[in-house]
Amino acid sequence: FYYTNCTHFGASVSASSETRQGYYVLQCEGPGLPLAGVHSVTSHKMVRVLYDTRVQHAEMLSQLALPTRKSFE
Repeated sequence: FYYTNCTHFGASVSASSETRQGYYVLQCEGPGLPLAGVHSVTSHKMVRVLYDTRVQHAEMLSQLALPTRKSFE
């Protein structure tokens, strides 16, 4: 699954017609590193990766102390 560690998403949809297939852009907005891809409306398969910052920043992020979620129940 390409969108691992993503629970917040944004989406933009293009208009489709009888002669042109529709597409949508799915953007991972966190808590993982940002990435986005173009998907086909009919098959929901990824057609193209628009950007993927995980490659450049994953090593740097692994060295940082990130917040963790805890429950006080």
